[in-house]
Amino acid sequence: MKKPIIPMTEELAAKIAAGEVVERPSSVVKELVENAVDAGASRIEIDLEEGGIKSIRVIDDGEGIEASQVPLVFERHATSKISSFDDLCRLGTLGFRGEAMYSIAAVSRVDLLTRRREDTSGTRCVVEGGRMAAIVEAGCPPGTSVRVRDLFYAMPARKKFLKRPSTEQARCLDIVTGLAMANPSIAFQVRAKGRILINLQSTESIMDRLYLLRDKDFRGGALEIDAVREGVHIHGAISSPEISRSSSKEINWFVNGRPLRDALLNQALMAAYRGIIEPKRYPVAVLFLEVPGEEVDVNVHPSKLEVRFRQPGDIFRAVSGTLSERLSIMCEREPPVLDKSGSFSYGGSRGGLDVNESFPRYRVQSEEKRHFVPCSPQMRFLDGNKEADEGISSGRQGFFSELMYLGQVAGLYLVFSGNEIIVLLDQHAAHERIIFEKLKASREKDIVSQRLMLPDIIEFTPGSFAILMDLLPVLENIGFEIEPYGENTVSIRAVPSVLAGADMKRVILDTIDEMENTGNLSGSEEKRDKIIILMACHDAVRGSHRLNEVEVAALCSDLDLIPNARTCPHGRPLFVVIDERELERLFRRR
Repeated sequence: MKKPIIPMTEELAAKIAAGEVVERPSSVVKELVENAVDAGASRIEIDLEEGGIKSIRVIDDGEGIEASQVPLVFERHATSKISSFDDLCRLGTLGFRGEAMYSIAAVSRVDLLTRRREDTSGTRCVVEGGRMAAIVEAGCPPGTSVRVRDLFYAMPARKKFLKRPSTEQARCLDIVTGLAMANPSIAFQVRAKGRILINLQSTESIMDRLYLLRDKDFRGGALEIDAVREGVHIHGAISSPEISRSSSKEINWFVNGRPLRDALLNQALMAAYRGIIEPKRYPVAVLFLEVPGEEVDVNVHPSKLEVRFRQPGDIFRAVSGTLSERLSIMCEREPPVLDKSGSFSYGGSRGGLDVNESFPRYRVQSEEKRHFVPCSPQMRFLDGNKEADEGISSGRQGFFSELMYLGQVAGLYLVFSGNEIIVLLDQHAAHERIIFEKLKASREKDIVSQRLMLPDIIEFTPGSFAILMDLLPVLENIGFEIEPYGENTVSIRAVPSVLAGADMKRVILDTIDEMENTGNLSGSEEKRDKIIILMACHDAVRGSHRLNEVEVAALCSDLDLIPNARTCPHGRPLFVVIDERELERLFRRR
């Protein structure tokens, strides 16, 4: 039987609408802070409890709301931002849809307190699950305070999809960081558990604000961008090629002051870096585009996180062309020098966000010829009397060391011969498995750590720092000794010996990025194994690295001593065996 068409109840419609706008605590923070910015605030304070799941409070010193209009705050599609469709082409505010407060109130408990400067008293309004519970006169300072409690208490199913409080808190901090970048004249403060996580005073320019928000490495090596191309004003900063991340999380785009994510803009950015940054790595970038209002449609996403350009091809060419020219100029001024490692490096200062700091060198990996590199005839690991295939099936010690090393193919695969077989070994996967097993072994025996002669002081963004603090017990369990060292900074005093010499900041940042994307894991053991896999992959020898004969011999010896020497920690095979039958088939002798 077909069901009849009936109108939805107001409560059901409200919850469906809320699901589009409010995905998690960071969605609430975004909407409330944007309202504070639109209200002309000069200072915005945010308090978080349990990553915003239990409570979010946003306080501003903006213009406040007239008492008679307070009930309209929670009406759907009620807004002071636009009055006609033409206003969408001339938007000067971040909010405009009139859905935010209505949606937030539908799935939580909201307490709003507001007063205009010219009024002698303010107004307090309490809404629970979309229903007005109270509205009374109250004393309060000028501005608006909004507290959102028990997010998704009215939608328990949605609450189950939230991640750990530390992860949700990190996302809230990322939202505040993005809005703070675009609004340097506003002071921001974020607190949680009695600690101040972000404390930013107002600055005169975006670049000054960027200096306060980004770490020392980015500040020292940043390339400032300021150009007009294809009618688009592009300004901000991008990282030098040596500074990269494992995800695109630290690529920040702003169109007409609005923070957003956009695949087209990311593609244009990566096109500029093509050939000068490692594959599957992403630069750090904070870029602002000023586009005529009629050339961009901001009304294409419920949370206003995406836009549509009228001429996307022009935008792509403007962004990629501007950034490519900036990177080319940098390289031309600093001709490359081949260093001892066989990589091209560039030295000297380039002018970053802080002219008083020394600028790091960065490397651009040269494109190596992919050919076979034979080893010297004196290098032999085979006595000719072993049954190689029996060694593989039984997994007994000595199989890899008993092979004869022939050379390297494509800068990645090691070639060996055995008793009527050829073995191709993936050097990166093999080394990854070795590191993984050594780190994992710390569970069964004393952890082998190496103390650093001088502590490694590393600065993080507020969001990354929050996740790192949550991972600290697991990192200490595998041999790290890490202590907080000031605001969003840590001191690394010891590292697992197997990771000695690695770029610790890059290792930890990649781990943070991956763990944030992974979300909730069932237990500490699962989290620990995930971190070990990430670190093993990070520190393993890379493709295009030429191993010498001594290094190959050590690799084979280690493989013979570890368990599970068939696959890397991700499950990919370490080696492939081609036997005599397969060779005869390839050469059509059978």
